[in-house]
Amino acid sequence: DKIIVEGKVDRVDIANIDSDMYFRIIDYKTGVKDYNFSDLLYGINIQMLIYMAAISENGKQRYNNAKPAGVLYVNVKRPIEQVERNRLLAKTKSNTQGVILDTAKVIDAMDKNKDGKSLAISYDKKGNIKSSKYIQTVNKPEMDMIKNKVKSLIKDIPSKLKKGDIKALPLKEDKSNGFDACKWCDYKSVCLYEDNMEKISFVKIKKDMLIKQLKEEQGDNKNGK
Repeated sequence: DKIIVEGKVDRVDIANIDSDMYFRIIDYKTGVKDYNFSDLLYGINIQMLIYMAAISENGKQRYNNAKPAGVLYVNVKRPIEQVERNRLLAKTKSNTQGVILDTAKVIDAMDKNKDGKSLAISYDKKGNIKSSKYIQTVNKPEMDMIKNKVKSLIKDIPSKLKKGDIKALPLKEDKSNGFDACKWCDYKSVCLYEDNMEKISFVKIKKDMLIKQLKEEQGDNKNGK
C-alpha cells in the first residue's frame, strides 16, 4: 500500500558546503511554538520533521541529493520596539526554535550577525557548539534516527487505522494546564471519553533520553550508532 502525505513547506534553504549539499527547512509561525523532543515519541507536532523526511527521500533530484541540516520554527509575530543590538540578537534567538546539525561548517553557513557569529546557535568560551534553550543540536546519526522515527510513524498510524484501531486513547500530561489532546478536539461530543478512562501519559524528556529510546527502538544499526 502507498501512503500519500501532502503539505507545503514555507521555506527551504540549500547550501553547498565542501562539495556536500545541505538543506534547511524554515516554518514561519504567528503564534508561540516551543520545539520539544518529546513530541516525536508521541507523533505530535511532527509536520516539519515529515517535510524533512520527505525531502530527504523524494527531493534528491530537485535539491541535488542534499542532506538535512535542520528544521527551524521562526515566530514572525513580534511587537515593534526599539532595543539595543545585543537585546535584539537575544530576541532573534528566542524567536527561532528547532533542531539543527551540530556540524560547525553547517552552522557557520546559516544566518550571522555583523561579527560573523551565528544567530541560530551559541558557542561556549572555547568555541565549542552547544545546544540552547531554544535550539537543540544533533549529530548526523541522531538526525538519521529522528528521520527514521518519523517514517515509522507515517507507516504505523495509517496501519492502525486500517486495522480498525480507532479507540479513544488521548494523550494527556499529568499536571494542571499541561498538554491535553481533548482540549480543542472537535469530536468530544461523539467519542464519549471521560477523564477517568485509559489515556497515554505525556512526559517531557530531554534530547539524551530521546536518543537513548530511539537507539533501543531502532537498534545499533548504521543509522543508530
